[in-house]
Amino acid sequence: MKNLSDLTTDDLAEIPVWEYVSGQDESVYVEPVEHLPVRDLRNRIVGTRVVLHNGDMCWAILGNIDLYNKQSTEHFLTLSLEKGARWFDLARYHDVDYARRGPEQLAQFLALPVPSIFPIEYDLSDVVSAIPGIVKGTIPVEPHEKLPQEKLIQLALEGEEV
Repeated sequence: MKNLSDLTTDDLAEIPVWEYVSGQDESVYVEPVEHLPVRDLRNRIVGTRVVLHNGDMCWAILGNIDLYNKQSTEHFLTLSLEKGARWFDLARYHDVDYARRGPEQLAQFLALPVPSIFPIEYDLSDVVSAIPGIVKGTIPVEPHEKLPQEKLIQLALEGEEV
């Protein structure tokens, strides 16, 4: 078991899939998933190298990937990018702290213009066996369609039923 904030790129290179576990305090803990490929990423994160729009590669942690619902993944996927042993957690358009952790702030963190970053390409086919449109995909600066709050809630609740 490891504190999520203590994960390093070396940890992710060795074991790319980690599962959330309950801890003794308020911290967020994860433990490695040893047997790959997995067929489900619920309650899990994946460490992988992603390709920025300009061709640069960097380490990322992806979460909230629903291997059976592309729309859910598009709206709820979480992304953290690493630079210089520091991580930046990108907020999505519906997150309350979007103005502090949105694409513009990510661009400042990476010292790149937004168009050089997005869309970001990822490929999880080495660790996941599932639908290709989700295992390999892109993360646009914004989803193709922003959903109103009631639709986001409905989509989130659909994911709970799986």
